[in-house]
Amino acid sequence: MENTVDLRRIVYALSDALDLVGIDDVAHGKRVAIMTTKLGEKLHLPQEENVFLFELGLLHDIGVSSTHVHGQLMDEFDWEGSQEHAHLGHSLLCDFAPLERMAWPIYYHHTKWSNLGSIEQHLARQANLILLADRIDALAIPYYANRRILEHKDTIRAAVASRSGEYFEPELVEVFYEISRSESF
Repeated sequence: MENTVDLRRIVYALSDALDLVGIDDVAHGKRVAIMTTKLGEKLHLPQEENVFLFELGLLHDIGVSSTHVHGQLMDEFDWEGSQEHAHLGHSLLCDFAPLERMAWPIYYHHTKWSNLGSIEQHLARQANLILLADRIDALAIPYYANRRILEHKDTIRAAVASRSGEYFEPELVEVFYEISRSESF
């Protein structure tokens, strides 16, 4: 009897486990995955790349192991230790062949766009797509519970736009602005 493991099921199970770290905020990884995929679709990325970005979004916070760190990620746009969980996530995945392709984008997913110039463009963009979706979700989290997200859409869009070129690749911000006009986004 041959033993085979469906890697996608493992990714989804890991994503569900990561939701438990958030306690009050579940599905952060899933929201990041969906937003990243929507951005990728608008950028006309190949389907295979979008599947990768979806799974990368699900697991981008695999290095978060405490509710304290999770809380900082959701409450603060950036802070001095924001890279630590990204580096831990990288170390968890770099030696696991089935997911090692995610290790470097995860390593850089809290690195400002303005600091990514020395790495391969494709990797920089993957990491920055994750950072963009991650920070959009962090900005939106206070409004999910009371279902007032649409009332604050322009504030979130402005916060992202104000960081274009520094935190986020300008083209990605433009794409976000275009697709975030829709209430469904």
